[in-house]
Amino acid sequence: RFGLVRKALVERGRLFRLAPHRVRPLRFLLPIYDDTRVPAWKLRLGLWAYDRLAGRNRQVESSRRLDSEGVRREYPFLARSGLKSGFTFGDAQTDDARLTLELVDGAVANGAVALNRARATELLVHDSAVAGARVEDTETGEAVRVRAAVTANCAGPWGQSLVETALPSSSRLVRCSKGVHLVRPPLPSTVGMMLFTRRHGGVVFMIPWYGITLVGTTDTDFTGNPERLRLESDEIDYLLEQANG
Repeated sequence: RFGLVRKALVERGRLFRLAPHRVRPLRFLLPIYDDTRVPAWKLRLGLWAYDRLAGRNRQVESSRRLDSEGVRREYPFLARSGLKSGFTFGDAQTDDARLTLELVDGAVANGAVALNRARATELLVHDSAVAGARVEDTETGEAVRVRAAVTANCAGPWGQSLVETALPSSSRLVRCSKGVHLVRPPLPSTVGMMLFTRRHGGVVFMIPWYGITLVGTTDTDFTGNPERLRLESDEIDYLLEQANG
């Protein structure tokens, strides 16, 4: 998926340029153990390509390889049994909630009208095309029909139900995925961790976040009502098992 990775890295560079106060470099460690399913040469090649796809102005550290002693010396809290080597690579981190608020603030400053505690209850349709939405004030119950030349459906897991109500014959546009993160105590390090899981063939990240650590994520299909989404005990056990390994 080179095109997808390239697009994401271009966006990362754009955010560095447009919101330098909201984006900061974050270094990641990828430890390699005896049972790591991807060989070290392939990881080195992949990280080399990752650096190159970001272009010359990537604004983060280049990837580098560490031998087992180097990993132990820099990250003494890692399990030592079976540790062979490791790689570090540069990426970035942003507070997406804060960044979104700043985008809203900038839009208002340029003439937009922002509504809080309001929800789109249905899409308006004209000539088989979306032409706005019916918006309800959740505090007063007052509703208003908003006409628009372009409507951006940013309702996340609720987006599909909005479309199906307005255009019943439309194809499925959204695949809902359940992503779980655990909030854990801080790591004794300022770097993030990328860990290959010992089952399911995925990866788990451990990311420093405002003085704590986020451990995640899961990625499972979800087809129920988003209002009834719940964290299951086996999801907690899975993430803790991978992190503790």
